[in-house]
Amino acid sequence: MVMQRDGDWCREVGSPFGAHVPRQLLRLARKTAAKCVVAVTAPARFWGMNQPLSPNRLLSRFIAYQAALEAYRLTAIATRRWRGFRRLVDQALGAAGSVTHCLAEGNGHPPRSADRCRYQRYALGSALELESALDDAAVARLGDLGELAAARTAAGRSAALCTALNRRW
Repeated sequence: MVMQRDGDWCREVGSPFGAHVPRQLLRLARKTAAKCVVAVTAPARFWGMNQPLSPNRLLSRFIAYQAALEAYRLTAIATRRWRGFRRLVDQALGAAGSVTHCLAEGNGHPPRSADRCRYQRYALGSALELESALDDAAVARLGDLGELAAARTAAGRSAALCTALNRRW
């Protein structure tokens, strides 16, 4: 990941999301040992009533959700070549989809509410389940090892962000 500095902001060069991310948030996302995270969401460029939001892009700034979506995409690519392991394919894709669904549903609840925390815990469990399924595939040497390595990296990033979401004050 190549970062360009722009004042107090950093931008991932070549990122599929193209979002500006605060340096402190990137540092926190990389270190899962951080004490707490209020939300892993990139701040908007506009504040107040003038903030443009379109209904079909409400999750566009939610970094943990975007990372989970990328992990799902890469998992779907990697599992296409797993012949004879249909149960493991279903397990991996189900876990990857569950991470995105739980993060999205939890994001609809008020910050720090019990419901939001519960869905974030579910998302963490599913992210760890996805990592486990991909580790099983790596041990069995299923499919293309490059695609599998990319999916495992994305799943690890998703699990790290879900871990950061579950930190308490």
